[in-house]
Amino acid sequence: MKKHFTKVWLHTKKQYDRFKKREMSVGQMIKYVLVGGASLVFAIIFLTLLIVIPGLPDVDNIENLVASQSSVILDRDGGILYTIHGDENRKIIPLEEIPVHTAQAAMAIEDDRFYEHIGIDVGAIFKAVCSEFGICSARGGSTITQQFVKNAFLSPERTYTRKLKEIILALQIESKYGKDEIMTMYLNRIPYGSSIYGVEVASQIFFGKPASELTIAESAILAAIPKAPSYYSPYGSNIYPLINIDEKEILKLGIESEQDLVDENPDFISKGLIGKTYTFGEEGEQRDIYIKGRVDFVLSRMAELGYISAEEERAAIEEATVIEFQPFREDITAPHFVMYVRELVEEKYGKEQIEKGGLRITTTINAKMQESADKAVEDRAERNATNFLATNAALVAMDTNNGQILAMVGSADYWNDEIDGKVNVALRPRLPGSSFKPIDYAAAFLQGYAPSTVVYDVRTKFGSWYEPENFDGQFRGPVTFRQALAASLNIPAVKATYLAGIPNVLDLARKMGIDLNQGEDWYGLSLGLGAGEARLIDMVGAYSIFANGGYKNEPVAILKIEDRNGNILEEYEEPTKKNLILDPQVAYLINDILSDRESRPDEYWRNQLTVPGHTNGAKTGTSNKKKNDINYPFDTWTMGYTRNLAAGVWAGNANGDQLSLKASGLDVAAPIWRQFMTEATAEMENVPFEKPEGIKWVKVAKASGKLPSEHTPEEDTVTAVFASFNVPQEYDTSYQLVEIDKVSGKLATEYTPDEAREEKAFFSHHSILPDNPNWENPVRAW
Repeated sequence: MKKHFTKVWLHTKKQYDRFKKREMSVGQMIKYVLVGGASLVFAIIFLTLLIVIPGLPDVDNIENLVASQSSVILDRDGGILYTIHGDENRKIIPLEEIPVHTAQAAMAIEDDRFYEHIGIDVGAIFKAVCSEFGICSARGGSTITQQFVKNAFLSPERTYTRKLKEIILALQIESKYGKDEIMTMYLNRIPYGSSIYGVEVASQIFFGKPASELTIAESAILAAIPKAPSYYSPYGSNIYPLINIDEKEILKLGIESEQDLVDENPDFISKGLIGKTYTFGEEGEQRDIYIKGRVDFVLSRMAELGYISAEEERAAIEEATVIEFQPFREDITAPHFVMYVRELVEEKYGKEQIEKGGLRITTTINAKMQESADKAVEDRAERNATNFLATNAALVAMDTNNGQILAMVGSADYWNDEIDGKVNVALRPRLPGSSFKPIDYAAAFLQGYAPSTVVYDVRTKFGSWYEPENFDGQFRGPVTFRQALAASLNIPAVKATYLAGIPNVLDLARKMGIDLNQGEDWYGLSLGLGAGEARLIDMVGAYSIFANGGYKNEPVAILKIEDRNGNILEEYEEPTKKNLILDPQVAYLINDILSDRESRPDEYWRNQLTVPGHTNGAKTGTSNKKKNDINYPFDTWTMGYTRNLAAGVWAGNANGDQLSLKASGLDVAAPIWRQFMTEATAEMENVPFEKPEGIKWVKVAKASGKLPSEHTPEEDTVTAVFASFNVPQEYDTSYQLVEIDKVSGKLATEYTPDEAREEKAFFSHHSILPDNPNWENPVRAW
């Protein structure tokens, strides 16, 4: 199109040259101009009717003109966590919330006849067209109305067709809306660089205040930026003008003012946003040269137009030169959580809707708990990095009754790329180590075993090669499942997995929400020690099942989504039917063990896993891998819960680097967990775990877990807890009645007199699987 008009212009110029050389009469020239002008007008009208108008957007609905709005993510009480936007981060505000001098600053530099024209400036358009053909100097021809149209509806391409569309739409808008409405739409749409659109968002990001509080100087800064948002960005390299000449040359040339520099060579100055004073020369002979920024021109123009006084202009210039912009860091609370929510909403409603639809998304996050979670992770970050080489941590807290996520920290610092801070480790599979053990034992309880079941903590080989070791390298002989889980012993945990059956452990774990997605043949008995990867969020969900008595809840992050008009698109409702996936009696048995403070090995262990003033269960975990024949820890965990709140902590390195040899879940993750749980439950009432029907307390033989026989000494019995279906039916046969010689203390012989004989019951050690040599022989050897 431009080529066509250029050709017409060159032909017209040629005829004009002929006229000047008297090769064409005045009449011929007039005739040529009239015919040519009529043809040009006809062509423009034809082009407009045929091509331009049919493709124009509808301007009848002002909501369409306001166009896209950023969506906002809120905590459960309405506090803002994050504003979601795509290419345009925008918040719409009415004109009443925009200071008069903010609009005046925009008019002063962009369109001082805004309230007088009809949407276009005919003179400016004519001069702009002339400049295209080199007849007059370059000048922009866009009014504020046209700029709004261009930003709201049209592509940035520079074509005659687009310009024609811009003019037509500007005229349409001026005919349908008042000047104040157009000014409001413009100020809410104007670009300020990056993804920042509209005076409200710009004011919040640049100055940390709402637009209603903008000063004259701040308004001038906002008016100065849109001409070249990237160039004049407050966070770029052109915030101040630069002098492109060294001090010696300035002194040599006798430069004393900005005008001197311009007169000498305009390239001596690079434009900037805000004016700056440069000082040259030796002390006592110094000269100050103030170089104006674009803001100075805005303020000067405002004064010329009578919008501000000369005194206000000077004060605003002084204010602008010392203004401090807010650090450019997106205002985001619970960043990993909001990105998780964003992904959920985008998956359902699409990228366009969440970035431009003005959605209002109310989430499950409890602001106070989130603050406690952030603080707990932050407070331990330096110590863990220094003492244990653990640079990162994640925390998830969940309401055990409904699965609502109350706090989520995905890393120690979202903004720290050195620790892969933007990676949400709460959603990444990691090896849970011993924190998986309660699931082993729950599966075993479902198969008829009980907390009082006795296995031997002795060196045991499973199959031809697998020989697990305890974390401290020690062996403890006969232990109950209760003792083994409380002390996190590895060998008994593997035996519990064997007795439960790997398929049953896998089935239960998957029902509890842990995504062990490999086939059954892939997992070995090391599964019992947490050798199957799990996500922290899923582990917290699994522990919630213990806390609430066996019910599975899917993680819930969103309570309500509303569109820009307040219409509810979806709202969370608690399920009317609960999903019972674990027998409540088994859940109670696990709770009874994990909340038994006195069964933990020592006082340090007890303190780290106890929530003051509350009945709680807790379990640590540490995953280890061999590297250069050394068994290094890699992931540390602490999982725990009260009746209504479950929380889990992972600590380690996001990139999978090893930790120091002394690192463990108890030392690295547990302090974070305890600090969070202590603060989070400070105002909560202590609620004990519910005891379901069927739970029984039965006296059993301590050494076997079976019913006492007539030979079981009373001091070797204990009252233990059972589910109704795993109360022992067999009597203890571990004690054998034998005759001894009271004098020698040895077995009586045929020569022992009757008066020296005495019957005594002695314990005979056997494994729970006496016919399995791999289990029985180590017991006999022990």
